[in-house]
Amino acid sequence: MTETVEPPLAPGACCDSAPCTCQPRPVPLAQSRLAEIQAALEAVPAPPWTWIGTRNGGGPQLVTDHSGRQYILHAVKPKDRRGDELLDPYTDEPIYGDLQFRDCRPNERWSTMRAGAELAVGRTDYDPDSIVDVDNPVARWMRDSVAFVADLMAEVALLREENAELEKALGLNEAAA
Repeated sequence: MTETVEPPLAPGACCDSAPCTCQPRPVPLAQSRLAEIQAALEAVPAPPWTWIGTRNGGGPQLVTDHSGRQYILHAVKPKDRRGDELLDPYTDEPIYGDLQFRDCRPNERWSTMRAGAELAVGRTDYDPDSIVDVDNPVARWMRDSVAFVADLMAEVALLREENAELEKALGLNEAAA
């Protein structure tokens, strides 16, 4: 028995109304919101960011090398092993500040929380304890998010500029000018 696959609908072909009202149109961000995002972005130390540390103490830590090493995020254990505790649901042992990520390895059915040191990528085969990255999508997102937002903000500015030029060339919004 063969299964027939319907071709995707052309834009606007999902309903009888013109223009299509089935999918909400994105609303352009207000200039004040773009300025808020840009200010927040400028307050963050500049990339590149990277994961460093050692597996057996002080890692992983998210850092940037801009204007000297600035530590952004790291996990520490209190010296007295008191204070805020989180109990491991499997062993009932307290966990003190070890950086953990939700993670699902290949051939696993469910994701779990894994210690950053367990997901750490070693510098070399002969120096596996020196961390150079964390093999986890959340860790990669945290590392790269500032660069992503900077690229997207630049793209928004470029597209708005191009749109304004096209509107001017077509004589649109002349009353607003």
